[in-house]
Amino acid sequence: MKDIPDDLAGFDPTFDPLAAPRPKYDFAGASGRSNECVWGATAPEGPYAIQEWVNDMRGAGVQRVLGLFSEEDAAVRGPDGTAQGYMGALVQAGLDPNGVSLLDPRSPGSRELVLSFCRDAHAQRQVLCIHCADGETLTSVAMADWLLTDYIGGDNVEEACDLLAARKRLSGVGRKTSPEMLERWIQQGFLDSVDPEYARGLVAAWVARKQAEEKTMGVEIAAPECPEV
Repeated sequence: MKDIPDDLAGFDPTFDPLAAPRPKYDFAGASGRSNECVWGATAPEGPYAIQEWVNDMRGAGVQRVLGLFSEEDAAVRGPDGTAQGYMGALVQAGLDPNGVSLLDPRSPGSRELVLSFCRDAHAQRQVLCIHCADGETLTSVAMADWLLTDYIGGDNVEEACDLLAARKRLSGVGRKTSPEMLERWIQQGFLDSVDPEYARGLVAAWVARKQAEEKTMGVEIAAPECPEV
């Protein structure tokens, strides 16, 4: 493998000079629809960051929040070290207690619960912010599912993943989930694994597969030579 030149060592091949600036907390809508009710964000890192996070969410028009966490991930954000403490802190920071929900996506039936939160927010014309520890691993699955269910229609999971990732140019955030992870979420109604490394591995494999397909499609096939008469 050739050494990378010093001036390119920090180059990001995914950098898009035409993309919008990356927003705080990676706060961005699932689609570019003017009435989009489902948005995603990175969760506050810990109890010390909750007040500022809530202030910013409310300032952006968020009325409801849905946290997708394992019990452990939610607990580290609670002032008392519990998931319930995290929910209470969100309410204390200014959110409506009726609009604060937490859900472990490994729980059976969690997919239908997430969709019901999305549909209810849409019906009430309110903004729902789905968030998880890194703002992508679990948030992306729920947002891609919402796009497929409410926007695209059908069962083309790859198209939903593509559409969500393509939001980067207009929103500054290109969330990625893999078709395999989205398909399992839809078929099972929950996720087997919520491990970020596992999810990133699936995404990396999907991206590599797409790049290989694009490269194959771009190969020019030379026309056969005509024999001399």
